[in-house]
Amino acid sequence: MKTATINKIIFIMKLAFFLLLFIVWGAMAQDKKAMNEEIALSSFPNVMAYEGYITDTNGIPLSDGQYNFTFAIYSTPTDGLPIWIEEHKSVYVKNGFIRLYLGRGTVPNPMNLPFDRPYYLGISVGDAPEMSPRVELTPTAYSFRANFANDVPDASITTKKLAPLSVTDEKIKSLSWSKITDIPNLKSPIGDEDLGPGVPAQSWLLKGNRRSDPPGDFLGTTDNRDLVFKTNDTARVEIDETGFTTILDTTESDTFFTGALVVKGGLGVAKNANIGGDLEVDGKIEAGALLISGPGEFPPGEHVALFENTGTSSGDGIAIKVNNSDPNNDNNFITFLDKSNSVVGRIEGETVSEVVQSFEYIWDNVFMILPAIEYFGEAGSCYSNFPPDVGEGVFNLISGTLQTLNIGIWNALRLSDAGISFASGSGDYAEYLEKLNAEEKFEAADIVGVVGGKITKYTNESQLLMVISSNPIVIGNTPQDAEEQYYEKVAFLGQVLVKVVGEVHTDDYIIPSGLNDGTGIAVSPNMMTIDEYSKIVGRAWSESNYKGLKLIKVVVGVTSNDLTNIVKRFNQENLSLKNKLEVNAASLVQTQSELKELKSDIANIKAYVKEVEKTYEQLRALSYIDE
Repeated sequence: MKTATINKIIFIMKLAFFLLLFIVWGAMAQDKKAMNEEIALSSFPNVMAYEGYITDTNGIPLSDGQYNFTFAIYSTPTDGLPIWIEEHKSVYVKNGFIRLYLGRGTVPNPMNLPFDRPYYLGISVGDAPEMSPRVELTPTAYSFRANFANDVPDASITTKKLAPLSVTDEKIKSLSWSKITDIPNLKSPIGDEDLGPGVPAQSWLLKGNRRSDPPGDFLGTTDNRDLVFKTNDTARVEIDETGFTTILDTTESDTFFTGALVVKGGLGVAKNANIGGDLEVDGKIEAGALLISGPGEFPPGEHVALFENTGTSSGDGIAIKVNNSDPNNDNNFITFLDKSNSVVGRIEGETVSEVVQSFEYIWDNVFMILPAIEYFGEAGSCYSNFPPDVGEGVFNLISGTLQTLNIGIWNALRLSDAGISFASGSGDYAEYLEKLNAEEKFEAADIVGVVGGKITKYTNESQLLMVISSNPIVIGNTPQDAEEQYYEKVAFLGQVLVKVVGEVHTDDYIIPSGLNDGTGIAVSPNMMTIDEYSKIVGRAWSESNYKGLKLIKVVVGVTSNDLTNIVKRFNQENLSLKNKLEVNAASLVQTQSELKELKSDIANIKAYVKEVEKTYEQLRALSYIDE
């Protein structure tokens, strides 16, 4: 063989060797690349870098130091429960800035979320409430490229494009039956029933026709995916990755057998139930505790509940029942609370024995009985005198009898009211009275005059004097809403605050100042004139040495005690005047007697003078006396 031929064969063999080496190297590189990709995919870091700038409500950066943070991810911008949460302790804050990795917290919680919908990040510092609003998570610029993965047409990835063993049971997370075609007719797993063309046995099993469930069998999804039930390709029910179940049908319910969800049997709800629309119940509502809470929408005003009887016009409203045959003041039919749940008033039970034993009842009776006893005592004194003062005795007997009758009527009315009592921090009972002048302005604690049933601050010609109530416990004569601006709440009975000028002492009478500006002055009972008694507004139950304008607690509504004291005072004054007149009359009689004696003496003196003159004339006539 020629040398040239041998050299050519050697060259070809070398070339083939290098070509084979290149192919093997390429295959090894390709396998290594696939292996690296698989390793990289299996160890994909489920973390997210986060940089933030934290300030207070005034925009001032958080002070430098270490803080505990809690981060939570939600599927809604407000409300709802977090679908991921992680705590980061001792995070260093510098000039308000923080930098950390979500998913690598104090107790790492990898972010195994599909990121196939909008997410919102909630941030809490220490024990403070979560900041508002939540931060909406947005993609970076090049991550928009991932959207093209959702647009890959079906059948684009064929068997030829799949590497050997690239599809395994472990790598298949879920399977949609709509993607599987050309399925032959199948028989029922438990019989010879023909399921029809294209109906997989698995679909038959899902219909509930199987005789028994294999251990661990379930219907669901994995990898944080929602479970959606459809009919006619329309989603009806959705169970999201956190377990929340949503009925997607929005059909309204107008009967007990229509709507997006109809439960023909009983319904038990172990925890809270929130209803956004109307709730209609054809039957009783029985609850261990019933809380009605909301913004308030029912007119008039903004009430949170409206009880409407749609029956006949003679129907009733609300009945409140307590399990006691004789409700007492331990049974609160209605309790009124403020924002901090402190009791500000109540409507409670009241028995006759509780009324009789109450301090208020005993106090009122004592102060009504004392004047009656005093009248009868004075009447006895009048008849024990000699001669008896019949007129004054009759007056006292009549006054005592009237006072006793007043006590009996008051007790009968008070005891007939037993059963319910109103308890409140308010102190007066009021009615709405119309303004005499619709343009006149009134304030609480103003003294007003009543003219023809209408009120005005010009008290000079008024028939009755009253006070604008500050906070009544009961209000009567309520006008229509459109007419309320022409009325004011006026105290009829009880304790009320009154504008007073000058010094005030307890038990002083309060009368108008005369300035027609709603103010009053205090007058001691001993200094009251007859004219001032007709101007009484009430009696002071508090006092002040301040000479300027202030608010004084006054009891309004002249009681029988006030009338008794007034009559008693004038009776005493009349008795004093009578005594003075009797003394003066006796003195006058004595003076008259002395004058009579004086006249007699004068007459005697005149007669004596005449006798002297007569004797003088006689003596002169006899010339015993010179001219």
